[in-house]
Amino acid sequence: MGIGENIKRIRTGMGLSQKAFGDLIGKSESQIGSYENEKTDILASTLYRIAEVAHVDFNNLMAGILPEEKESKKEPDWDAELRIYNMEDRLTVIKILAKNGYDVGQHKRPKGKGSSLDYFIHAKDLSTNADTSK
Repeated sequence: MGIGENIKRIRTGMGLSQKAFGDLIGKSESQIGSYENEKTDILASTLYRIAEVAHVDFNNLMAGILPEEKESKKEPDWDAELRIYNMEDRLTVIKILAKNGYDVGQHKRPKGKGSSLDYFIHAKDLSTNADTSK
């Protein structure tokens, strides 16, 4: 398994689109797609940023040793869940929570009958990882 597949597993495990993940690490949606498809080289600084955002050890990211993906039938393993309708607002909140030591992601659930979905952000407090230097 290559680094591109590792990045995709991390991103999908966090419940993020390529755009949302790119916004977190400061890259474009198309750049994330290129990384995942291994069509372009990735700077070491970008890999370190991915590891930081995903709360994964850099060496484990490179080796493909990633946290187990959660099964959808398991009880949610987060401290908070927020329903935020606007995508830009969701991305802003995700960035703020990640910077303040939370493990964050997003997921969607059907609103009920029909095909429309509600989008949620979930967060788990990892405050010992907070970046308080900025």
